[in-house]
Amino acid sequence: MPWLKDPNAVPSVFAIIKDSIGKDLSKLAVPVYFNDPTSLLQKCAQGMEYNELLDDAAVESNSLKRLLLVAIHQMTSMAIAEKINTKPFNPILGETYELVTDKYKLLAE
Repeated sequence: MPWLKDPNAVPSVFAIIKDSIGKDLSKLAVPVYFNDPTSLLQKCAQGMEYNELLDDAAVESNSLKRLLLVAIHQMTSMAIAEKINTKPFNPILGETYELVTDKYKLLAE
């Protein structure tokens, strides 16, 4: 399972490339540990984690503080994306992800 792998272990990309020489690369099966153990739907929902900053910016009267809150929200989204160094699993047809917090509910399909 991908979440049980050793995080310090580096997969041997060269061994995979060496085994793929002379084969049809369109049918190359990539090992599952190259993927992130979460779904793309869950990765999209992670951007909703700091939406209260946008709610605070909507009621802020000071325009500089409003700009600051929106900038902080964007920077947190970029920080989340920066930590991702593996590809999440593609969602299958009919797969859903539900995120429920105190302030909002998100249902992604």
